[in-house]
This record gives sequence, structure tokens and C-alpha cells, in this order.
Amino acid sequence: MVYFDKMRMASAQARKMLLNAVASSWNVNVAELKTDKSIVSHAGSDRKISYEEIVVTLTLPTEILTVEKSEIKTESEYRSIAISVNRLCGGMFRLNLMVQLNMVWMYKYL
Repeated sequence: MVYFDKMRMASAQARKMLLNAVASSWNVNVAELKTDKSIVSHAGSDRKISYEEIVVTLTLPTEILTVEKSEIKTESEYRSIAISVNRLCGGMFRLNLMVQLNMVWMYKYL
């Protein structure tokens, strides 16, 4: 379970980085943003942006963010991610995101 816990933490950190980038760009409170199926949305303005668009167009932090235990998803919030990456957003985006997240992780832990 050691790796599982680390992956849960990494996921929460990535989600927080994406949400903070969107909140900063849209000038909204991060608490007003929701994530669902690789989309960040803001109900107050009806704006939506995909994770791919966030990574490609917005400035992400260069340091790993601190995540509180309450920000990590519980088992009831888990969802299957066994879907086609090409259908989701294309292979190059996936590779780019993996490289960026791995670089941030290596910076912090290696």
C-alpha cells in the first residue's frame, strides 16, 4: 500500500496545481472550481477548461504544492480511469504531462 498512498498524494498534488493555475487565470477562488472527467469548471461563470488546455496554455508552479489530508480523495470518490488515452486527449499530451509531473516529483524527492 506504500505506492498506492504515494500515488494518491501525487494525484492530489497534480489536481491542486491544475486548480490553482485555473483560479489564478480566471481570477476566481479555487474553492469555486470543480473537477470531473478531466475538465475543470466554474459554475458561477459557466467556464470550462480541459486538463490538456491547462497544461498547454497556463503557467504551472515549478514546486510541488503541499496537500492536506482532506484534499486527498476518499475511496468513495475513486473512479475507473481505464479509458483510451487517444480518445481522452492524445498520446503526446499524455507523454508531456507525465514528463512534467515526473520532473516535479524528481525535483522534490530525488
